[in-house]
This record gives sequence, C-alpha cells and structure tokens, in this order.
Amino acid sequence: MESKVTLESVSKMDTVKRQHENRAFDYDEDGLPVEKRQAKTSKLDQNTTSEENTYVIKLPTKCKLNTSKRDQNTTLHENTYVITFRMIDKLNISKQDQNTTLHENTYVITLRMIDKLNISKRDQNTTLHENTYVITLRMIDKLNTSKRNQNTTLHENTYVITFRMIDKLNISKLDQNTTLDENTYVITFRMIDKLNISKLDQNTISHENTYVITLRMIDKLNTSKRDQNTTLHENTYVITFRMIDKLNISKQDQNTTLHENTYVITLRMIDKLNISKRDQNTTLHENTYVITLRMIDKLNTSKRDQNTTLHENTYVITFRMIDKLNISKLDQNTTLHENTYVITFRMIDKLNISKLDQNTISHENTYVITLRMIDKLNTSKRDQNTTLHENTYVITLRMIDKLNTSKQDQNTTSHENTYVITLRMIDKLNISKLDQNTISHENTYKNGASIPPPDYGSIVPSGFNKVIEVTQSGISNFYNKNSRVIWIIIGVIAFAFYCWYLVEAMLYEFGTEPAYRLLIGTILVLIFIVSLAILSKFPAKSCNPRLRHWKRISAWTHRSVAGGLIIFAIAYIIAEIGFKTPRNLISLGGMAVLVLFTFVCSHNPARVKWQPVFWGIMLQFIFALIILRWEIGYEIFQWLGDRVLEFLQYSDDGAIFVFGERFTDHFFAMKVLPVIVFFSTSVSVLYYLGAMQFIIRNIAKGLATVLGTSPAESLNAAGNIFLGQHEAQELAAHRLYGSAELV
Repeated sequence: MESKVTLESVSKMDTVKRQHENRAFDYDEDGLPVEKRQAKTSKLDQNTTSEENTYVIKLPTKCKLNTSKRDQNTTLHENTYVITFRMIDKLNISKQDQNTTLHENTYVITLRMIDKLNISKRDQNTTLHENTYVITLRMIDKLNTSKRNQNTTLHENTYVITFRMIDKLNISKLDQNTTLDENTYVITFRMIDKLNISKLDQNTISHENTYVITLRMIDKLNTSKRDQNTTLHENTYVITFRMIDKLNISKQDQNTTLHENTYVITLRMIDKLNISKRDQNTTLHENTYVITLRMIDKLNTSKRDQNTTLHENTYVITFRMIDKLNISKLDQNTTLHENTYVITFRMIDKLNISKLDQNTISHENTYVITLRMIDKLNTSKRDQNTTLHENTYVITLRMIDKLNTSKQDQNTTSHENTYVITLRMIDKLNISKLDQNTISHENTYKNGASIPPPDYGSIVPSGFNKVIEVTQSGISNFYNKNSRVIWIIIGVIAFAFYCWYLVEAMLYEFGTEPAYRLLIGTILVLIFIVSLAILSKFPAKSCNPRLRHWKRISAWTHRSVAGGLIIFAIAYIIAEIGFKTPRNLISLGGMAVLVLFTFVCSHNPARVKWQPVFWGIMLQFIFALIILRWEIGYEIFQWLGDRVLEFLQYSDDGAIFVFGERFTDHFFAMKVLPVIVFFSTSVSVLYYLGAMQFIIRNIAKGLATVLGTSPAESLNAAGNIFLGQHEAQELAAHRLYGSAELV
C-alpha cells in the first residue's frame, strides 16, 4: 500500500495536513488547498517503497526566503524506524542538537541542517530492503550549486548512513565512503574547511568482526590535531565524532543510550578560544560497551552530570564534566574482563587536589564499581564497601559538591538478577562521612531483616499441645543462646569417634588398599582444613595490590603455555610418530578435515571461538600421552576407573536384596535402572551436604578457565571421562537447576 503526505510551511507558521488516497494537494498563500500545480520554489521530495518491513515516507515541501522550522516525526511499529529531520534556514544559524534514544532494534536518525539565504533543492531518496535501512541526503546550496552524489552498498543487516552537507560561499568538500560487510557498521566523515584546507585522512581496518574508526578533523586557523583511536572486539561498536568549528560555535551534544545490544554514539565538540585537550581511550572486550564523554566548555564553569542506568546486562555510565578556568585532568581507566564491567572516572578539581582512589574487586559474575571522589576545601573521606552474591550487581556513585549540604539519596533494588544502584550526593561545608554497605543474600530484605515465618492462623494450643509448645520454645531459646557451644561439643564428639574408628581400622587390616585409601583421604582432609584455617587469618585485602597485575600476567601465561604446547606437540609428533609409525599420521589429517569442514559449514565462521577448539584438541593429546605413553599415568587412570566401577557395583547388593539372586535375568529393569537410581541418589545426598557444590566449583573452574566454556558444560565434559552419558547429565543437573532459578 502506498501513501503520500504533503507538508508545507508558510511564513505564518500555519501547517495544514491533508491526506487522500492516491491524491496530493498544494496550498496557496492563504493556506487553502488547491489542485497540485507546478511551483516556482524547489521541491523536497522523498519517495519510499513499502514492502514487508519496508516503510516509505514521501514529503514534498515548498520553501520561502525566511524559511521557518520544518519538523517531521515518523513513528513506525514492529521493527520501528524513526527518522526526524529538522531544518533551520537563513541568516542566524542557531544550535544544532541531536539526541537520539533507541530501544531494541529501533534506529533513529536525526538530521539538522542549516542553510543560508536562498535554499535550493533538497532531495532525499530512501531505498529499503528487508532489514536494510539506507538514508541518502542530497543537499545543494545556492550560488555554487555543485552536484553531490552518494552511493550506498548494503548487505544483510547492514545499516549505512551517509551525510553530505555543503555550505554556501566557501563550499568545502565532504566525502564519505562506507564499506560494509555483514554486521559491520562503519561511518566515515571527511570535513575540510576553507582557506587552510588540511588533509583529513581516515583509515579503517576491519578484521573479522573488529571495527576500527579513526576520525581526524583539522579546522581552519588554529589547526590543532584531534585523534581518536577506538579498539573494538567482536560485537562491540563504538563511534566517536570530534568536531571542532571555527569562531563562536554553539554547543552540540549528543548522548545516546540503547538497551540490549547497546549502541552508543558519542560526539565530542570543543569550543573556540581555549581549546583544551580531550582524550578518550576505550578498551572493549566481548559484549562490553564503555562510553566516556568529556566536554569542557568556555568561561562559565557549570557542572554537567549525567547518570544512565540500564537493566538486563546492566550498563552504567556516569559523566562528569568540568568546565573552564582551572581545567584539571580528566582520566578514565577502563578494565574489562569477560562479563565484568568496571568504569573508573578520576576527576581532579582546582586548588586542593585530593586523592581519588578506586578499588575494584571482580569475582565470577560479580561487578563492583567504586568511585571515591574528594572535592576541594574540606576533603573528608568517602568510603564505600560493597558485598555481592551470585548475580547481584551493586553500583554506587558518590558525588560531593560544594556549598549547600543537601542530601540526595536514591536506592533502587531489583530482584532476580539484582541491580542495586545508589546515588548519594552531598554538598560542601558540613561534609559528613558517607558509608554505604550493601548486602544481598537470597532471603534477606533491604534493611537486613529476615523473611517472616508463614502465618498459620490464630490457633491457641491447649492441654497437651500447650505443654509441647512450652517445651519447644524452651529448647529453641536454649539453642539460640548456646548454638555455638552446642556445635563445638558436637564437633569434638564426632572427631573423637572418627579418631577411634581410624585407629581400629588401621589395627584391623593395615597394609591393604582400603586402609591406605582411608588413611590418605584423612590426611588430605586435615591438610585442607588446616590450610583454610591459616588462610582465614590473613585478610584478602592484603592481596588486592597484586590483583591489579594478575590479568596481565594470566594472559601472558596463557599465551606462553599455548605456544609451548604447540611446539612440544609438533616436535613429539615428528619424532615419535613421523619417523617410527608414519602411517598413524592419517588420523591427524582426518581430524584436520573434520575441523575444517565444521568451520566452513558453520552459521557464522567469523564468530567461531578458537579457544575451546584448540584446548579441546590439546587436552586430548595430553591425556593420550599420559594414559597411552606413560605407564604410571595409565595405572592412575586405571585405578580411578576401578574405584568408580566399584562404587557403581554397590547397587548390585541393593538389587539382590530387592529382586533376588537372579536379578540379571531382567537386565535393563533390575540391573541398569538400579545403577541410575543409586547414582542419582548419591549425587542428591552429596549436593545436600555441600560436597557436590565444592566439586562443581573447582573442577568446572579449571576446565572453564582452559576451555573458555561455562561451568555446567565443563562439568558435563569432565563427567563423561569416567561416567556414562546419563550419569554425567545427572552430575550437572543440579548446576543447571540452580542456574535456572537465577534467571
């Protein structure tokens, strides 16, 4: 279905909209509709074709000397595409401001274009195809009406926006070339000003899903260099625009915050006269998006603060902007690891520059962001301690200002994937201490009170039940008052009984394998308990300074070990197999063919993670050497396999007790199923006692670190080494259930 809409702005700012099927109207000077006729003024024409998810907007417009504002807002449903054009004409060129906020797959493009004096033709043609959105603006100004051509190439989910804007009189060239591939978003702006036209060069290097955009823009008169280097990885898209204009340029600020696959565009604009340095370094990893806006203005040093908080994969961005006079240093350091997002802003103000300290502790899925900011004059200390549990995200921003000491406190608590954000802002003079302790733990309320017990009604016990209630309350009160002493007594008695049992067992059959197993297991448990007791005496805070270098050391160690293993594997294969049994190299070729075939046939080969592939093959090679080429290693794994088999054979005793000696006559029902029931029960008991959590936490951490997989996947892979498919799934079932509860 095709629709046409005609908008005309006249000098009286009266706009009349008329829409009719397959018919358009023009308007005379009095604003009355007349049949469409040839106009002397230029036309603004946009033709759109609508098909499937394609939305078309057609705007013919008439212009006049004093052309007032034209505003078009279009809102479309489904895959919503919103395009807003604001065009301000003639003489006084006012501010250009674009603020775009998008949701999900919504892409909003706002163009504010200012022309001078007589406004010539504007032509916009939009061609859409499936999920491809292309907007082309051709704008030709008066006097020197040179032609501008824009060609856009799109592929799949590629979005390309090209702007060519040429101003009057001093018509500089604006050239943009965009090359897209798959999900690649590249925007290039070349802007050359009049008189001293320096070269603007942009080189874009794209490797796999890596997009690097560099904008170098040098302006007239004071041609200071602005350089921005952005390094992106995987699905990370960061676009930074630095635009410096001549003379008195009004402020241009764009802040964009998007949900889900967050795309943020930051514009840095530096005003004339005292143009201080702006530096932005962004380091991104995986799905991490970090954006920093530093904007320093002239003369009046008003502060600008923007805090943005997003749910789901929580992205918190805080902007502090310090204006002129004594413009102190603005430093941003960003450290990211896996799903960890840490943003640190260090901002030092004028006069007494106190210390700004940030300590960040990241553990598993825990995200802690601490900002300590001390301001001028009374520089009291601000301390924030954050304790997180599982998928709890706590972000605290403390901002201390000068003069009036009004408090602003915002506490936000969100369940499930808990996001707690606290903003405390205290102004100067009476600067008291700000302490926030956030503790999140399962059934704990915000104020720390436990969840109240269920109400069973107003039943009043009587007779024998009253005696039981009095006895129950007395025992409960006694236990609550003396619980620590009671558990110490129970532990001492249990330890004494175990020592007595160990001595009797050693005296009964010392020298046999079961006795050795009991003795060695007891020694290992004692060493573990003593180690925990010793480590608990030393606070973890003393190790924090070393943790800063751990990630760098870990990455270097990972690469070194991988390189060493590759060299060792090649040397061993050549020496032991290539010269002795070269026929066995056929299997190596088969493995290479399988890997290459699956890589070529994958849905998106550019996004294949090679860490699990490399370490999966390398671990198989290492275990093959240990088991097949090393006699001691073979005996160790043979012993482990026998112990697992012995444990599973205990189910035969139960089957004999239930079904009799001839239980093997019905092999599946009386032999196989009891083994599954026995193993499932054992796993459930170990999970209830906490032993299974310990096994999952340690084995899965090791494999996840090496393979880069999730703990549940790593545990299932480790269980398949010794167990069958069903038993390995039972081993990871509790882990999967616990993860599902957190979603």
